[in-house]
Amino acid sequence: MLAKYSINKTSARINQAIIPKIQEANKIQQPRLRNCISVVNVVKQSESQVKDNQFITIQTKQEKWNELISDDSEFDTQATNMTQIFSSFNLINEQLVLQNMIKQNINGLNHKNQRLDDMLVLVSSQQVSLENIQCTQMRYIGTLTGILD
Repeated sequence: MLAKYSINKTSARINQAIIPKIQEANKIQQPRLRNCISVVNVVKQSESQVKDNQFITIQTKQEKWNELISDDSEFDTQATNMTQIFSSFNLINEQLVLQNMIKQNINGLNHKNQRLDDMLVLVSSQQVSLENIQCTQMRYIGTLTGILD
């Protein structure tokens, strides 16, 4: 009877010592996961805003150029050619800027996804560790119970 009391007391001590630490670690990891997910969402939103802003900038520059050249009728042909050249260079430049920004955002997202995967692996390993501890406790209790019987 004394041995069973000792086993139960030992099991309770193990539970009091280990389980709160694992629960605390899980509480720390969950907000980090939420923060990473919210950062990914913010990056996606900012990427779409950048595209919208770039398009508005292109339109504004084109409108200003059109205003400048519409005043003089004798330069219509040259102005049309210049407008086409300007538009081509402007679009190419804006596309390059957008491509670079998208590449940077993709690299950032890949890095954040890797960090999320690492955190998920850590949480999974903590759960496996808890299960292993519980199995060890059960074996220990079973062994002691078998010895007492």
